[in-house]
Amino acid sequence: MSRRIRVYGPVPSRRFGLSLGVDVVPHKVCSYDCIYCQLGGTTEKTITRRLFYPVEEIVGDVRAALATGPSPDVITLAGSGEPTLYAGLGRLIRILKELTEIPVVLLTNGGTLFLDDVLADIMAVDILAPSLDAGDEVTFERVNQPCQAVTFHRMTTGLMNAISRFRGDVRLEVMIIKGMNDSGAELGYLTRLVKTLAPGNVDINTPVRPHPSASVSPCSARSLQRFAHGFGPDAAVIADFKRCSVAGGSTQQASLLKTRILAMLSRRPCSVEDVSRAMEIHRHEAIKLLDLLLEEGAIQQRRTNERVFFWAPVTDTIDHH
Repeated sequence: MSRRIRVYGPVPSRRFGLSLGVDVVPHKVCSYDCIYCQLGGTTEKTITRRLFYPVEEIVGDVRAALATGPSPDVITLAGSGEPTLYAGLGRLIRILKELTEIPVVLLTNGGTLFLDDVLADIMAVDILAPSLDAGDEVTFERVNQPCQAVTFHRMTTGLMNAISRFRGDVRLEVMIIKGMNDSGAELGYLTRLVKTLAPGNVDINTPVRPHPSASVSPCSARSLQRFAHGFGPDAAVIADFKRCSVAGGSTQQASLLKTRILAMLSRRPCSVEDVSRAMEIHRHEAIKLLDLLLEEGAIQQRRTNERVFFWAPVTDTIDHH
């Protein structure tokens, strides 16, 4: 069995530039089961923190990626679940800060920030990027589907404490889903809560990647701009990543991977998981490369039985040998 890929990229991030991703929890171990998650349903819903992998192994993977690949703009602790559930998070952050001057970003759903040990661990990162999708309990339960231990009150209290104590940059992400949390009342609760939190920077987002559920739909660009205005002067819609062919290593490697993916998709439709396994890359890299190919019009997508499949129309420009 091949060794699990825990460090991936650099991959293009619409928020942070070129990001070297660090995956510190197993696939979909999370405190939420968000309806819009591109990775599908949560397999273990929990707030129990565990040392899923040795810190030294993760540091070694990061060190190797920095030595062999292009220099990223940031190192992002994220991946396949909720990274604050990793019990070695505080030590990992401290070692990464000693290893490199590249800023360390923590992506978190924010649901575990009410835990004292989590709050202590995250203070050393350069950029804290929590998410917030609801300003009231009903919408929170519907959109985020948290584990029983995470109440709306605990979540908001944790966010408030983290933002008020954190001394680096805070980038609060607000995900707006059409028909799910974009009504006037829901947005009213949400904007009031965001203004109370006063994070400094608010990134307005909407699901843009393929999702297995047809009920998850993006908001229009015009709607997002209107919503952003309501959140105040610190809010902005997340812009598209400026075209960059770097993904999964060098430009040459990214181009080779795209060619191999095209060849595979010209033979049969494949899911993100199929591409990840066949190319031996992390699923996040697979998603980024598929995004680029969709933007280029080289491939198409469709939903079938709660899964998203991609395929490439056969053309004379694809090498099938």
